Amino acid sequence: MSENNIPFPINYSCHFSEFREGEQFARIHSLGLVLSGEMELNDGITKKIFKEGELYSARKNHLLKFAKYPPKNGEIRTISIYFDDAMLHDFSREYGYQAEKKDNIQAYIKPEQKALHSFMYSLLPYEDLPASEEILRLKQKEALLLLLNYDPGLKDILFDFPSPIK
Repeated sequence: MSENNIPFPINYSCHFSEFREGEQFARIHSLGLVLSGEMELNDGITKKIFKEGELYSARKNHLLKFAKYPPKNGEIRTISIYFDDAMLHDFSREYGYQAEKKDNIQAYIKPEQKALHSFMYSLLPYEDLPASEEILRLKQKEALLLLLNYDPGLKDILFDFPSPIK
């Protein structure tokens, strides 16, 4: 994690334990890929299991319960890219995106687009590469452009900047 508890923009996660679960308030938007094992997300209304090779995107300001299940004799591995508000504000100004309507949208989605899958796998070499802030910002922009290409309506979620409701 970096200053202000904002995660590093690209995060590779690997857990060797047989089972891991918890509950987390999503402070920022994210896009992730399950590399091995399975991960269950539950927003209190909908529960979904994401399997190896599947993408998930979590929306900020939502409480999510999660459970991670490694494969037999293996580990649960994921790679995630995070979008903090400062980055989203900059992107919004640069590309002219802004939220137009506010809907009650679930806490996570399962994007299914070949380009997004390929992009997420392309992030794996960055695990061992000390990438500059400029490179990381470019990767975040690329991910956002792919997400918005997948579903242009995501602008209403990604660029809605109200304070979280308590």
